[in-house]
Amino acid sequence: MNLTKDIQRELNVLLAKVVDSSLTLAEGDRLERLVRGNPERLRYMRDYMQLEVQLQAEATVVHGGSLEGSIAANGSLIQKQATPRIAFLLYSALLGGLAAAVCFVMVVLNRGPLDESPSQVAITSICSASRPPAPVATLSLQSDAKWEGQQWVIGHTFREGDTIELLTGEAQISVGFGAEIATEGPSSLTFLAHDRLQLQSGEVTVHVAEWAKGFTVVTDSMEVVDLGTTFTVTAGDGGKDETRVHKGLVRVHPRSASVSEERGFLVSEGESLTVAPDGRHENQLILPDQLIDSRELSKVVPYHPVELYNTGLGLKVGDEDPHWVIVAGPDGVFERPEYAMVCVPDERYLANAPELSQWVSLPSWRTATANSTFTFQTRFDLTGYDLSTIQLFGRFLADNGIQNVRVNGHAVEVKSWSDNLLGQKFGPDQFRFVDITGGLVQGKNVVEIDVWNGVFGSLKSDMNTTPNPMALRVEWCAFGRRSDVASNRSLQIAPVRTLLTDLRF
Repeated sequence: MNLTKDIQRELNVLLAKVVDSSLTLAEGDRLERLVRGNPERLRYMRDYMQLEVQLQAEATVVHGGSLEGSIAANGSLIQKQATPRIAFLLYSALLGGLAAAVCFVMVVLNRGPLDESPSQVAITSICSASRPPAPVATLSLQSDAKWEGQQWVIGHTFREGDTIELLTGEAQISVGFGAEIATEGPSSLTFLAHDRLQLQSGEVTVHVAEWAKGFTVVTDSMEVVDLGTTFTVTAGDGGKDETRVHKGLVRVHPRSASVSEERGFLVSEGESLTVAPDGRHENQLILPDQLIDSRELSKVVPYHPVELYNTGLGLKVGDEDPHWVIVAGPDGVFERPEYAMVCVPDERYLANAPELSQWVSLPSWRTATANSTFTFQTRFDLTGYDLSTIQLFGRFLADNGIQNVRVNGHAVEVKSWSDNLLGQKFGPDQFRFVDITGGLVQGKNVVEIDVWNGVFGSLKSDMNTTPNPMALRVEWCAFGRRSDVASNRSLQIAPVRTLLTDLRF
């Protein structure tokens, strides 16, 4: 939907409350629904937050203060007045400005009501606009497919933010979260996040694995949240969007509703719901003639997320992270392995986000030995996975850089780096994206990361031995097909148009 005057006024009110730290949970939910999946509204939100940051900077300078001090003061207010997910938006607006403010929509509020959330998986692969986009899906099958622009081949990996247009033919896409998507041309869709897809036009049929409940398809008029289903969504057809449920249950939220009129309609097996841009809706049974062409689709084993833990996920500052251990350090100083601890971010660091990732280090992280290497280790289990299907990537942010990465003792091909400049900041745009897929084995796997703690100054400078901060932040994206999942079940679905007889669900 376009940015109407009514929507603009409502956004102004909600964003003003964001700046004033007075946004309630209900208002935060409404803000999420207004902007996510809508580029025009996202741009408006970005511009609004950018202007606030600029005005704050100017006011701070006029009054003789520092912008960093102003941000710190506002951060204290945020911690006192806001819930974690609202606080993340406020930190993003103050520290990261615009790209991170958009991240509020894509990352922090990307969930359904508590009673409808799937069981949580440790991996959190959603990224903000300024992080390197993570892989979220692969092209599994296609038949006579012609794509707009580049012609994709089977096995191609799609990343967050990618928009693809199928002009003709048929295709099936496997999402790492555990959803299988079948579509035929013409259709256009965007991968918003690991569990979120935007359909601009055309039709998709989605089968969601039992471990991936909550997968969401967004159109201009509605968002469809899976509650354990196979369903079809049609967008851009005569101004109305439609969802049809072939198996299970979905919840449909019209996107134009005001806070007082918000509804989440349950649509069950054999039903359809049509939503117009103005929010008007119509519920009806799927007609028998729409089921006539129903055929058996062969099956592809859906992807399953690999259980990996981002640093500091869900912990408080001062907590030891049970999934990360510092196993090595400089001789004569480092005595024995110890759990990495969630630390208060240095003033140069990207703010912690407990729902996504946090900085971890030694308890004495501010005075770590300079010009030394510290090795961080984490473990994960690939029992039951087909190793040939594993996609495993990490986003790394380190003070001052990464020298080496090893998987099960074998070096990963990665160019080492050191962010070691005067006044160096460690923000979201400093994340490095590292492919560590090679060297994996069935069962237990070990990843080790060598963090270099450097200093700014010449080798002869006294600074080069001065203890200084050292910390690591990691966000994983990992999924693969399980070889122990039965693949001999039949699945009947009923798309209204053509059926993808050679595709697998």
